[in-house]
Amino acid sequence: MKGGDLLQIYPAGGAGNFQTHRRLARIGRGAECASHEEDFLGLSYGFRPGRGQHDALDALWVGIDSTKVSWVVDADIQGFFDAVDHAWLIRFVERRIGDRRVIRLIRKWLKAGVSDEGQVAATEGGTPQGAVISPLLANIYLHYVFDLWAHQWRRRHARGQVILVRFADDLVAGFEHKADAERFLADMKERTARFALMVHRQDASHRVRPLRCGEPKAARRGQPGDIRLPRIQCAAETWKGVLHERLKIMS
Repeated sequence: MKGGDLLQIYPAGGAGNFQTHRRLARIGRGAECASHEEDFLGLSYGFRPGRGQHDALDALWVGIDSTKVSWVVDADIQGFFDAVDHAWLIRFVERRIGDRRVIRLIRKWLKAGVSDEGQVAATEGGTPQGAVISPLLANIYLHYVFDLWAHQWRRRHARGQVILVRFADDLVAGFEHKADAERFLADMKERTARFALMVHRQDASHRVRPLRCGEPKAARRGQPGDIRLPRIQCAAETWKGVLHERLKIMS
C-alpha cells in the first residue's frame, strides 16, 4: 500500500483489518470518483484531476482581469475536515452512488479510529485527513453545500458581475458591487451553518474589501490586492505575488 497515512486509520473491527480501507482506496481512485467528477462545477479546484493550485490561480487571474470585479470576499471553512456532518455527507453521496455495499463501506470508514502514538481513538464526526477517499468526500460535501448554492445565488441575486473560485475549503468571490459582496457573505454564513459548518471568524471589515483601491480598471493593472488562500501557498507563492507578476507582464 502506498501512503503511510493510510496505515494510521483503522476500520472498525481491529487495526489488522485493512481490507475495507483498500476497497475505499479503490473507490477514491475509481469509477465513483469519475462519476462525481462529471457533476462538479468549474468553480471548484483542488483534489481534482488537472485542477490544481496553478489552475485556480489562472482562473482567478483571468476573472479579475476580464471583468469589472472591484470587491472581494476571501474566506475559509473553520475546521472543515473535523466538522463534516456524517448524516449529510451520506445523503449527498447517495445521490450519485446507489450501491449499498459502497455506502456501507463509507459509513464504516467514517467511524474509523485514528491511531495516535499507538492509541486508537474513535471518530464521531468529520473526515480524517490524509486518507485517499477523504478529498473526494470533501469535494462532494462542498459541491452540494457551497458550489451549487453559490452558482444559483449568482444567477438569482447578483446585480453585477461575479467570479467564484474554490480550492478545497478556501474560496475567493469577486463582485462588481460592494452590496453584492456583503449580501453574499451574510447568505454564505447562513447557508454553511445549516450544514454544521462555520466560516472562519474574522472581522467583517476585513472580509469584504476593495480589490485595487477602487481605481479605474486601466489604472489598476499590476495592483491585484492581497488575496490569500492558505491551501494554495505552493512553493512560497501567494495570490498577491503570483497575480502581481502576471499582471505586470500584461501591462
